Amino acid sequence: MKPDTHARPGTSFAFTLVEMLVVVAVIGILIGILLPTIGAARTRAQSAACASNLRQIGIATRAYLNDNDERLPQVWIENAQTNPTSSTIVPRGTEGASPIGTLFAGKRGLLPLYGIDRIGAQRRPLNSYLGVTDPPRDEDEFAQSPTLDADDRFQVEILRDPADRGGFINYVTAFGLDANVPSMYDLVGSSYVMNDHALQPNPSNGTPVGDELPTLVPVLVDGYLPRDGRMPRVVSPGKTWLMGDQPIYNYDRFDYDESARETRFGRNLRWHSRSDIRTNLLFVDLSVGTGLEVPSPFSVSDGDGFSNEDIRSLNTTPDYTFLPRPDWRERYENRHFD
Repeated sequence: MKPDTHARPGTSFAFTLVEMLVVVAVIGILIGILLPTIGAARTRAQSAACASNLRQIGIATRAYLNDNDERLPQVWIENAQTNPTSSTIVPRGTEGASPIGTLFAGKRGLLPLYGIDRIGAQRRPLNSYLGVTDPPRDEDEFAQSPTLDADDRFQVEILRDPADRGGFINYVTAFGLDANVPSMYDLVGSSYVMNDHALQPNPSNGTPVGDELPTLVPVLVDGYLPRDGRMPRVVSPGKTWLMGDQPIYNYDRFDYDESARETRFGRNLRWHSRSDIRTNLLFVDLSVGTGLEVPSPFSVSDGDGFSNEDIRSLNTTPDYTFLPRPDWRERYENRHFD
């Protein structure tokens, strides 16, 4: 008698379904294992690309310094402090004017503040040293603004950090923009910043408005421009940062507010890590540091909140400093600028 070679109806289908479920489960497990690894690899690749950008920016900056008697790229805006929407460029050291570090390089941004939305690739001084050629006239590009999306504007890609995820920038709501900014490159025209001032406590903490300490870009003091605008002497060029990506200013003008969801994260510029704030920096000696921790004011506070001095203490960490020399604040207040 021949064995029955015909399976019962539905048996083959049931077995195939079980196999499929097992395969799906195995794939799910593998994805769970691989995703963190893939994410970490992507973060490392973005950080390496950012470091490469910073090295090229460093070479360009060194050439600019050589050609401009050790003055960093500067754009001075008329009446910037009394009229923040001003976009009138004036000669360095003009009475009542201020240097706007954000405008050192890059493209035209979206923020109508200090000329950021009007002064673009044509007039940002470091661009020509970065190989930017034939940018459109700023006036022409601004005139087309209503019909130009951020991606359609003239781009300066070396100023775009691949890790740029934007952040929570509360003050931009005063200009009709969403505080949840998707890209700092689009907002201000560059993912990178110049070390032009130390961290400043928020005025609501009792700090006088304008109490930010200038660092590598001198400002007018009692009508006098220290060193005629030249960068001050730096005693530790391997520790004083020159250029960096935006997370370095994550806690600038940072306010403590128990009711604010974002109060512990500042601008929440989590570009190089999902768990904490880290930055990539170009130092004065043109070396580059990557993945450097940007400490929170809560890390140095004795209580639940923090003080103005807690903010100021973050200007120097084991990895970097904003200051040309350790006693810079005291020297600056005593008008010793060298």
